[in-house]
Order: sequence, then C-alpha cells, then structure tokens
Amino acid sequence: MPRPVDLPRVRRALAELDRIAAEHPELCQGQGQWDEKEVQRIMGTPAKDRVRAYRTRLLEQGNTRLSIFLTPDASAVLTTLRTRYPDKSINDIISSVLTGGIPIAPQEPTP
Repeated sequence: MPRPVDLPRVRRALAELDRIAAEHPELCQGQGQWDEKEVQRIMGTPAKDRVRAYRTRLLEQGNTRLSIFLTPDASAVLTTLRTRYPDKSINDIISSVLTGGIPIAPQEPTP
C-alpha cells in the first residue's frame, strides 16, 4: 500500500520555495535548482527523523510494534473500517477493534 502524501505540507513547502526563488534567485542558481542546504532549511525535519521520533513516542506510551499478514477477507474488513473511520490511523483502528471500542460488523442503517 502506498504511503500517504501530506498535500498541505507539500503545498506550503512549494509556496515557500516559490517565494524564496522570487526574492533570492541566486539561491537556486537562477534555474530552479536548489542546493541541499536551502531545501533542508525550508522543509525542516527530514521524514525519516519525524518517523523515528513518532515511533519513539509510541514506544514511550507503552505501544508495541507488530508486523502482521492479513488474509484478503481481513484486508477487506480493514479497508471498510478505514473508510468508516477516516480520522483514525490503522494503529488506532486495530487497537480499538481488539479492545472492543469499534465493532467489526457492518453498521446497519437506522430506520
């Protein structure tokens, strides 16, 4: 499954790059080719460092890392749950299902 792209962050970074290029064309060699120092300054913390910090926070909260293989049926149920709870991460959905916070059965329409 592809990793999600944080579009608002990408748009902010591109807008910031455009602003800096307009104000300081010498930074991008006048050709839109940014050097690594400027990209680092604008983009902030690299993704691998953010992920490492996130995983560290989860471990500090007492969470356990687990790798699983899902059957096609289980994957379909997880896809349904992700659609039903778009504000929750896969971690939150699986944890809630296992602890009874989210029912697995499809929601019945209310009359």
